[in-house]
Order: sequence, then structure tokens, then C-alpha cells
Amino acid sequence: MSLLLLGGSPGGVVNLVTDDDSHFDGGTIGNWSDRGANTLTASTTEARSPAYSGKIVYQDEVAMMRMATTVTAAGIYLVSAYVWIPADWDGGALKIELVSFTGSSKGAQVTTTDTGAWTLVSTYHTLVAGDLTGAIDVITASAPTAGKFIYVDDVSLVAQ
Repeated sequence: MSLLLLGGSPGGVVNLVTDDDSHFDGGTIGNWSDRGANTLTASTTEARSPAYSGKIVYQDEVAMMRMATTVTAAGIYLVSAYVWIPADWDGGALKIELVSFTGSSKGAQVTTTDTGAWTLVSTYHTLVAGDLTGAIDVITASAPTAGKFIYVDDVSLVAQ
């Protein structure tokens, strides 16, 4: 299996997340939604590329942000994103996952607790025919203090 370095489509690899949703281009959250009372905004404070990232402020839901997605075929998919965690974060490791795809299975996963720099998180999923509609979630391992936040950028969903 190959890992796509985000921000392009080398060798014909296609990111199923649009540029606006991947990079928060134009200063909007695109098709993303915050979960519970969490607050998601586009921010230039810690943008990775090009000028905006998603800033998610925790209030009450560890699945902090979500975007509905549909794939066209069963198979193995890699979902990934870069996350930036402030030094005072107290919510544990961050991860990205595909959720609500009935019958799917999760493979290798990379999470992070690294702070002060952009770090790649990713998860392989095997999706089965019959349910090709679900969502991408950015999830924290445990509930941080209300008001703590992270940044997310360069989200990718790629068939392997």
C-alpha cells in the first residue's frame, strides 16, 4: 500500500476530498461540520497550505469534526490529515477515521500527541460493497478541557 503525500495527485492518484474541504480554502469550513457544541472555523493562525486550516475548539464531543463522504467502489482506502496540536493540549492522541461504513474494517493507524508542529495522522480502512456512504471524523482520545483547540489541514481520502 502506498501513502499519498498530500497536496497533489502524483501518478494519477485522486484525493476524493475536494481542495476546499481539504485545505479550508477561501476561509470556509466547506462541507465539514463541528460535532456537539464544538466550534469549527477556518483559521490563518497555523495554516499548513495554502493559507487556511480548520480550527476546532473542543466543548463536549471527542469526535470533534465530521464530513460526510461517499466512495464509488469497495476496496482499501487511506484517510489522512495533518494536525497541529498546541503545547497545552490535554486531550491525548489525535486520529482520523472513516465512520458509519457498515461492514468496514480498520487497518493500520497512525495517531499523534506531538505538539507545536504539523504531524500526519492516517488510517487504512477496507470498505465493502453495499455501504459506500459514511463520514470522515477527526477524533481525540479523551475529553480535553473545554476551550482547548487543534488545527487540521490537508485532509485526504485515497483509494489504494
